[in-house]
Formats: sequence, structure tokens, C-alpha cells
Amino acid sequence: MAVLRVALVSCLLLAGAPAALAAEDKIDKDNLVGTWTFAKTTATDAPPPGAVIKLTFTKDGKVTTTMTVKDVTQQQEGSYTVKGDQLTTALKGPGGREQKDTVTIKELTGTKLVINETRRGKTITTEFKK
Repeated sequence: MAVLRVALVSCLLLAGAPAALAAEDKIDKDNLVGTWTFAKTTATDAPPPGAVIKLTFTKDGKVTTTMTVKDVTQQQEGSYTVKGDQLTTALKGPGGREQKDTVTIKELTGTKLVINETRRGKTITTEFKK
């Protein structure tokens, strides 16, 4: 489950208002819609080799995360919002407990999603591809 959290949080940082205002002009949230596959991260607790992590965002604000490790698949569903360069997800975990996370979208194109988050004072960058 910890690996799924890393993947989820990696997909999803609170940034200051000036950064959000500047990014609002650059981020086309329609590009987020679709299925993204984990490519790489700077996190030290990265998913294990061979893990397949996918994030699926729909136009109506729903998100599904799927992670497969050694033929075992775990899935979580929830919702998301984009405000400026901030991506916030609310996913239901085991037992129906909701977990909210916010990350900063560093780059979003039709084929590439790069996000930043801060953990223990360090910035972690994670990249996904369509």
C-alpha cells in the first residue's frame, strides 16, 4: 500500500499564489484527460522495478489510479480538480477512507505530465507519459 501512496502522491504540492497565477495561463487542464503511465521519479521510495502505474482522468472530474506489481493489481477511485497549476485529488482508500493530495503541475502537454510535490522539505519530481 505504501508503494501505491507513493505513486498517488507522486501523481498529485502546495505552491504560492504567484506561481498559481502564472501557471493558470500555461496549464490546459483538458490535456490532463486520458490515461497516464508512470515513467520516472526522483523519490527515493520509488515504485519497484516492473511496477505499472496508471492514472486515468475523465472530463467530469473523476480519477482512477491503478498499480500492478507482480501480477497483483490495486485500484483506487475518486475525484480531482485543477486550479491554476495545482492538481488536487481525493481518493477513497481501504475502508472507504478519503485521502486528499495536492501537487504542482510543472509541465502538461498532450503526451507528458510532470508534477512536483514537497516531502520533508525536498521537492520530488514525477513524470508520466500518455
